[in-house]
Amino acid sequence: MDVYLSECIIYLVFEYLDCDLRAFLSRTKKTSKELQKSFFKQILKAVAYCHSHCVIHRDIKPENILVSSERIIKLADFGLSRTFEIPKRTYSPEVASLWYRSIEILLSDGEYSAAADIWSVGCVFVELCGHDALFPGKRSMDQIFIIVQKLGTKNIKLLHLPSFVSHLPDFPSPSGRIVKGMNEVENDLLLRMLQYDVKERITAGQALRHQYFDS
Repeated sequence: MDVYLSECIIYLVFEYLDCDLRAFLSRTKKTSKELQKSFFKQILKAVAYCHSHCVIHRDIKPENILVSSERIIKLADFGLSRTFEIPKRTYSPEVASLWYRSIEILLSDGEYSAAADIWSVGCVFVELCGHDALFPGKRSMDQIFIIVQKLGTKNIKLLHLPSFVSHLPDFPSPSGRIVKGMNEVENDLLLRMLQYDVKERITAGQALRHQYFDS
């Protein structure tokens, strides 16, 4: 809304919003399916807009998604965002809060793409639907263990695996719903956002056309 300059400091003035998504969900306890869809559609539109302008957010989580009193969603905090280009650049692996950090960031040497944001969005989707955090790891290795425990080890070898990952036990791929209480359509959308292979992972634009939004 405005910018103020002093000798060494730049002040950026933004509109005031009532709370972030974490606070909203904690305060509301139970949200309607209609509101969940409205919020998630707005989140996906914001992410699709960023990606269409070659920007990776790199820190999507409920605390960085703001909610106005009119139930308008604003994606915020672009302090870790970067532009992306072809050929791919190498980025820092120390991005995104651990619970929302994509598998390729956890395992790679810094080569990842905008698909990393989609993984984070999938993790947010679970909480938006009224469930606990999907991958609540305490450290990177713990985070990887929880992910493969819930998503299975099938196709994970498509990634560049550090040697320690080969010692993880084999976990079967989920035959049903990875989140108890999610319906079939919600589960399908979630699994498309959490593909190990980034080429198979749904984009924000494709997610907006998913049958989840049909009704």
